[in-house]
Amino acid sequence: MSEAGAGARLNSIEVLVGYGRNFMRGRIHLYAPKESPAILSGDVVQKPMLVDDTMRPSELVQEWLSSCVSHHDLCRKAFSGDLVNEETIYPGAPHRLIEVYEKSDGASQPSARLIERRPRVDTRPYMYVALSHCWGPPNERPLCTTRASLGQHMLQIPWGQLPQTFQDSILLCKELSIQYLWIDSLCIIQDDEEDWSIQSRFMGQIYERALFTIAASSAKSSTEGLFRSGKADRVLAYIEPDLEKCISSSPLNQRAWVMQEYFLSRRIVHFTIHGLLWSCKNGKGSETQYMMSEFGSSWEAVSEDDWRALVQSYTRRQLTYKSDKLVAIEGLSRQFSYRYKIDRSFQYRHGLWLENMPHDLMWYGEERLVRDRGNYIPSWSWASTTGPISFKASVFGNPEVFHAHVTGGNLTFILGMEALVRRIDDLEGPVRCQAFCFEDVQDMGSTGRMHEEYRDSSVHVAPTFVFRSGGKKVGWGVFDQHEEPSEDVFCLPLIKQKVWEGFASSKEQHFLWVLLVSSVAPGKFERVGWGLHFVPSWFDGLIARLISLA
Repeated sequence: MSEAGAGARLNSIEVLVGYGRNFMRGRIHLYAPKESPAILSGDVVQKPMLVDDTMRPSELVQEWLSSCVSHHDLCRKAFSGDLVNEETIYPGAPHRLIEVYEKSDGASQPSARLIERRPRVDTRPYMYVALSHCWGPPNERPLCTTRASLGQHMLQIPWGQLPQTFQDSILLCKELSIQYLWIDSLCIIQDDEEDWSIQSRFMGQIYERALFTIAASSAKSSTEGLFRSGKADRVLAYIEPDLEKCISSSPLNQRAWVMQEYFLSRRIVHFTIHGLLWSCKNGKGSETQYMMSEFGSSWEAVSEDDWRALVQSYTRRQLTYKSDKLVAIEGLSRQFSYRYKIDRSFQYRHGLWLENMPHDLMWYGEERLVRDRGNYIPSWSWASTTGPISFKASVFGNPEVFHAHVTGGNLTFILGMEALVRRIDDLEGPVRCQAFCFEDVQDMGSTGRMHEEYRDSSVHVAPTFVFRSGGKKVGWGVFDQHEEPSEDVFCLPLIKQKVWEGFASSKEQHFLWVLLVSSVAPGKFERVGWGLHFVPSWFDGLIARLISLA
């Protein structure tokens, strides 16, 4: 720290840690509680800490909320593009809400009960907040509304049966004078498949229309509550936690369901082990850090291409029931659809977008995937597998793409190239694959060692095998699963890309991004992998035809 002369004031302390020429540099900012001697004397010139020992969490939330509602125009706009007025009625409002009210007997805690809205009869506006929380393991399952308990919950929800996170959320609503709260386990009848199916479709709208979302970010179950730590000692030297890391690494953010809750909520209050964090579409802040602006600009610029990035993150999250794989992201897909209908009609099928074909088909497992047999999801969708997936990065150089369209549950290709098959002299790999063909089938293939030298810098997976033709290696492929396909394997070209031999070279080359498919019936195939072929002329002589990919 530099020497402080007469009249000097402290802003921060710079710390160097290391030996010789190898050291790390860090800066500790100096804060102080309001009305403290350090602030009153002017010794600390940073803005005072936002929270002092007497400030209640609800007071800080109220400050953030009031500032956002008054000044952030961006936060009035839902992701779907609609302007949100919390005091007006809108289609798709929650069918049930928890009403927070005071009992006449003067009890210290508020009371709560379920109410049901009748959209065509009930014309009152409902300003509400939503809760995002971890349910926890089966032995810590939160209180749920069932067909048997619905009547009781409409009269009153027993306070003693509410887990700590629910109690804390209700108390927060009381202190903020917010009358209504939405909690999934209580507002959806959990043992009624019809009710669950109907209400889950509106989850996207529920979170984006809420005044704000309460995120129990650090709690692994609903029994742990919102407040994970007591008041920290307020010292002058304070190391501000990384806000992004606090949120991204939290237990709550590991849940698959939470992706759409976080993405669609216009305002979120995160309750973490480091204290309260605020995020909205205009900025972020913490108990010691004032609101940072410009956070919402990337949200405004989001495009259909960002769907792939969302899916990549989604497949790395935890999901208790495999059957929820597409349901847990359905609300987000619906809001994407509403947003892009402004320009054109986007059609969503099994986790992919028709207008993004065939680029959305270029996904692969970062590790060997497990195919979820017996579900209704076709093999060409990433949702038919379990495991983290990635998408091939955007293909540059004016690629030639093959037209694809969806009919029902199948994806039908119109193969736009005239050349599709040529005999392979050799196929090296840990599994035995037959010839890749559509017309004039020819037997090819052999076993051998796996080669990893033929890789693309944007693809983070090792090839399973290498194509050979005329003694030369002409491409590579990778299977989705460990198991060897039991039927013959075929090669289906998706995109023809133009490349150059080297930097500043004018000599063009072309290669093909391909799907690997296996026949399951005449004219019907399923996906088993994907790859890259360096010699498009390998397909010369094939007549294009329509196939069905199930």
